[in-house]
Amino acid sequence: MITVGQFNHLTITDALPFAYVLESDGDERQVTLSTVKAPKGAKVGDELDVFVSYDENSSLIGQLEAPKVQVNQTALLKAVGVTDFAGFFAWGLDRDLMVPTRDQERPISEGLEYMVHVY
Repeated sequence: MITVGQFNHLTITDALPFAYVLESDGDERQVTLSTVKAPKGAKVGDELDVFVSYDENSSLIGQLEAPKVQVNQTALLKAVGVTDFAGFFAWGLDRDLMVPTRDQERPISEGLEYMVHVY
């Protein structure tokens, strides 16, 4: 079973020109891992521990890097951007963690640190 927002032990089931397809037994969903971010020499049948999240198209993607916080965890994170609809926090991955305005206890100020709970 794939758990979004946490590390998962997945198997490479297909190799595409730009990514590997990873799957878990008993879960029909697929996770893509960019060939650029994959371990050198990765091949079909290899098992990897990857952090699973959504991309901008709501597709599941895997990353080998560990974020500062995972689902059901709380951490002190720095706000690196604020818009009308969300605050963005540096959490150790390429894309910042987005916290919608409706989920904020109070307005976020860029540059300050906040306790953030991921759910």
